[in-house]
Amino acid sequence: MKLVKAIWILMYAFLLASCGGGSGAGDSPFGAGGSGGGSGGSGGGSDGNSSSITLTLQDASGNALVPPALTGTQNATAVVRLLDSSGSAVPNTLISVSGTGLTLTPSTGQTLTDSAGTARIQLRAADPFASGATTITASGTVSGTAVKTTLDVALGAATAQLGTPTVSATTVPAYQTIQVSVPATLSGGGQPATQVPVSFTATCGSFDPQTANTDSSGIARSAYRNQAAVGVACSGAQVLTATAGTSTVTTSITTVAPTAANLVFVSATPARIYLAGSPGVSQSLLKFKLVDSNNNPVQGENVELTLTLRPTGVYLGATAGTTRIVQPTASDGTVDVAVNAGTEPGPVQVQAALISNPAIKNVSNALAVASGLPVQRAFSLSVSTFNIEALNEDGVTTDINLRIADRLGNPVPDGTTVNFIAEGGQVVASCNTTGAATNNTSGCSVVLSSQDPRPSNGRVTVLAWAQGEENFTDAGSPTNNLWDAGEAFEDLGQPFLDKDENGIYDNAADATVGTRPGALACPAGSQSVPDSCDGQWGRALVRSSAVITFSGSDPFLSNTSGPSASGANRCAFVFTLRDVNSNPLPAGTILTVTGVVGAGPVTSGVEAAATFSGFGGQGDKVPNTSQAGGTIHSAVFSNCVTPGNLSFQLQVKTPKNKLTTFFIP
Repeated sequence: MKLVKAIWILMYAFLLASCGGGSGAGDSPFGAGGSGGGSGGSGGGSDGNSSSITLTLQDASGNALVPPALTGTQNATAVVRLLDSSGSAVPNTLISVSGTGLTLTPSTGQTLTDSAGTARIQLRAADPFASGATTITASGTVSGTAVKTTLDVALGAATAQLGTPTVSATTVPAYQTIQVSVPATLSGGGQPATQVPVSFTATCGSFDPQTANTDSSGIARSAYRNQAAVGVACSGAQVLTATAGTSTVTTSITTVAPTAANLVFVSATPARIYLAGSPGVSQSLLKFKLVDSNNNPVQGENVELTLTLRPTGVYLGATAGTTRIVQPTASDGTVDVAVNAGTEPGPVQVQAALISNPAIKNVSNALAVASGLPVQRAFSLSVSTFNIEALNEDGVTTDINLRIADRLGNPVPDGTTVNFIAEGGQVVASCNTTGAATNNTSGCSVVLSSQDPRPSNGRVTVLAWAQGEENFTDAGSPTNNLWDAGEAFEDLGQPFLDKDENGIYDNAADATVGTRPGALACPAGSQSVPDSCDGQWGRALVRSSAVITFSGSDPFLSNTSGPSASGANRCAFVFTLRDVNSNPLPAGTILTVTGVVGAGPVTSGVEAAATFSGFGGQGDKVPNTSQAGGTIHSAVFSNCVTPGNLSFQLQVKTPKNKLTTFFIP
């Protein structure tokens, strides 16, 4: 009996397994429930109440795909059926389908079951040329309980066969475009291969797009342009290639190079160069550009560059004496040539002509060679304030400005150095010119600041000098901008700082700068150390000087006269205003008149006051000057009948607010 009972138990377990029952986690072997997965043509599962969800894959004709697989661009349908625990269809219920590497329609992968409890989602491989496998998952809800099933699907790579490419034209001018199309069919079936990516390449030129998908007819299209890069076109036979997977097809076209139409002068950098050996840049780079009728660059054409106007010594390239060079145009159509200055200043012109068509030519402009060296007559020094209130004040400043040009009146090269020394105070040792590069005035400035040493007379001489060349008179006919033997010139010797302002070098007092060019006598007025000239035109130190007064704040009146009659009922008090060293008071010192008494007409025994009319001479302010002896002013009065009876107060106020009052008489 025990044996029979065991046999019945085994038979019951076998029958239960045959009916699809399974054991769920934590359930008795005899309980219903669990979930199941399908392979091959379908998958299915059930919840604890025996509700179920099944998933199958069908082709476009509704046939089951057994085993489930997708190949290339094949479209398929995931069919999901939802049943409740009684085996009845569950309608109008949301079903979700997902799978890696798949494209779903709708893209959310969600839809509702129909009256038969069935939902359908369209799908295909996202990459038709990828192979492998994926898992499709379908899920839904029955009576509030989630159910899910999966289906493993093989993915097979599509193989497409490309047909013969078609071009809209077989000859493509420079920078023009043609259409290229190529058909694709699925290998083995001959059906159009849709949504197949086809890549396009060319031996020279470009495609847009570089990769195009085949359309519903299996045709991929792209545009070929005869342009290899910006401003670079192709020339000659080109091979166009289309590739899809392992299938490759080609076709040939002819590209036409651009035809040169014009040579354009582009630039001269810099536009001004300087004589060889001068402080400035002596080489400029000229650029021309060869273009076609559409203003596109033309590459690889030889251009002849020739100096057609040049001062003596100017040459092209790296070898002195070269006046003609042939250069090919670069990929951007340009051709460059270096122009080097020689020994003469003047304008420069270069002609560029196309070798294959000399009628296509042009000339440069805007390039000139300047001498680059300052000359004495164009070495100009100015001072912002000549008389500063600095006799007893440190740190009072004034600007010393230089404006400098060469023999032609052109700016000297930027960076030309000007040196300075001063008899007193502190001056910046040098400055470098600017302005030439920006086509502005060439010059530079330094600051003189008050401090010890202070000359006993309060007068500070400042000397500026720079390397330049001597003035000469270009007397040729025509002139050649060169000094020729016999032409007059200004011989310059060694500069010196003229401390006593007498225009003569005093060995015991004055200071020299630079070196002696020679040992010959110097012309009068050359501001040179005696017997330091060389008698030859050439390089020299150009120089200029100025006197700046460290003026005191205490005013003094001298050379006074009056008040005396100066016209009908007018009188004037004339005076010289100076500081303790007989220098002008500080620039901007203000003069005023107050407290006028007497000199007017007498009425009923009472003498009226004259009327102050203003200041004459150098005015009511001390001007910007370093003239020795001070400044001359006059206080002018009207309604002045008896000048001898006039009295008034003269007030003098310096920029630092030192106020002094004089009682006149």
